[in-house]
Amino acid sequence: MSEDRRAASGDVPRDDPSLDPQQDAVVRAPVGPLLVVAGAGTGKTRALVHRVAALVEGGADPGRIMLCTFTNRAAQDMLSRVEALIHMPIDELWAGTFHHIANRVMRTYGPRAGIPLDYEILDREQATALMTGCLARERRKGGPSTSVLLSILSRAVSLRLSIEETVLHTFSRFSDRTEEIVAALACYQHAKGRVRGVDYDDLLLGWHALMTRDASLADEIAQSFLHVLVDEYQDVSPIQAELVDLVATRGHGSITVVGDDAQSIYGFRGASVDVMLDFPKRYPDAEVLRLETNYRSTPQILALANRSMEGNQRRIPKTLSAVRDGGRSPVVVRLDDPSAQARFVCQRVMELHRTGGLALRDMAVLYRFRAHKQELEMELERRGLPFMIVERLPGGFEPPVGGIGTDAPDGMSRPAQGAQSRLVLSTIHQAKGLEWKVVFILWLSEGAFPSVPTLTSVQSEEEERRVFHVAVTRAKDEVYLCYPSTSVLASGERRSLRISRFLTELQPGAPYETWQVLPTDSVPDRR
Repeated sequence: MSEDRRAASGDVPRDDPSLDPQQDAVVRAPVGPLLVVAGAGTGKTRALVHRVAALVEGGADPGRIMLCTFTNRAAQDMLSRVEALIHMPIDELWAGTFHHIANRVMRTYGPRAGIPLDYEILDREQATALMTGCLARERRKGGPSTSVLLSILSRAVSLRLSIEETVLHTFSRFSDRTEEIVAALACYQHAKGRVRGVDYDDLLLGWHALMTRDASLADEIAQSFLHVLVDEYQDVSPIQAELVDLVATRGHGSITVVGDDAQSIYGFRGASVDVMLDFPKRYPDAEVLRLETNYRSTPQILALANRSMEGNQRRIPKTLSAVRDGGRSPVVVRLDDPSAQARFVCQRVMELHRTGGLALRDMAVLYRFRAHKQELEMELERRGLPFMIVERLPGGFEPPVGGIGTDAPDGMSRPAQGAQSRLVLSTIHQAKGLEWKVVFILWLSEGAFPSVPTLTSVQSEEEERRVFHVAVTRAKDEVYLCYPSTSVLASGERRSLRISRFLTELQPGAPYETWQVLPTDSVPDRR
């Protein structure tokens, strides 16, 4: 057996009692195409870390392993855990975001893709400045802004579409400005060349060009890797998926992807759940394993979480099962209006904190849009309840200078949660990957969550349903699903709201109990 073949054979280490049977199956799976469908709270990182350790202990050269993650912090954490398992450093392993790895590739092969080796990576401010200059030259009154132009370009790169297609399908309000947009973006490309600069989209495009324009060069790059592993695969964009496929299929064919299609919620930044759903089509001989044992939530919360995904047609069926015993049912709370919703949340938080002894940092209020926290924020300030807001925008397209940043938001470290006893307020997107003992979800009213602007297609409704699933699975012990029954328009007119379809579709036999808080009540009517 050749050295490369032996190193890729996937010999596994000794038994590890810290793994459950499903995790152990992932670690011990033969090399080749492997899709791991890992539900929320099932220990996917543990399984992936142990699989990397198994490959190294089985003889694979760490310098020939590629581990794609969505933050470099996650990559460093995983490498530290691998090193602790195998008791040796593996600094040479290629680990990090797609942008980070693309930067490493381009620093060697860049000229073959028309990019000089001494290129400078443009940060957001530099890219904006160049685009602003082009916009001043090309823009007519009422045209797209600099930020919109950069978004169009990133979207086109992520989805592997032309600028014209991107404008038509995603930015249709500017469809009459397509010629102007194309001219401005062409100017931007020339401007980058003059300063020997590249943006983060260029790194991915350059790597893709290397893998598609010259077969011998593509083979050389692909053959340098024995194994490719991808974390958070549900958030991969089409161009990122193509890059992984090009390396794996031209290389040794060892590819492990781990993700949860039920948590694919970054379509607005170019991710596509179809990448994960179609993996078995692209790799007909792929083994598909599931991680379904949940270590986070109560059986009652998981019953609701499992039911929440039944409305999606495009999904990989799975059933989360709880390790924990007991617990209370999720609670759907009907409120008179947004102000009543805010008062209820504050009152319940105070009860749990002062009577139940629960730390404020162990509770979170999640919402679909930032505007949904307005009444709550004012009520918290009025009552003097300390809180913190996660409102950092997703850093999806612009890693810091040097190409070593994130492809997705880091979220908040477990910025910072324990630093002070404060109630956490967060959008659901920012809360992904985090957990709290008690979670309140706001504005589960039709038109708000799901919101009218997002319901443009079956695919967008399914993504909204996945956002709801993510929110529910952040809760360990209790989850409160709140919906205002009325709201006040800017004109002062009061309008009625219906309960969200994400709750009504769980009926009959809905896995929750219902509370109604009447306007004159300080205590909910639990029925």
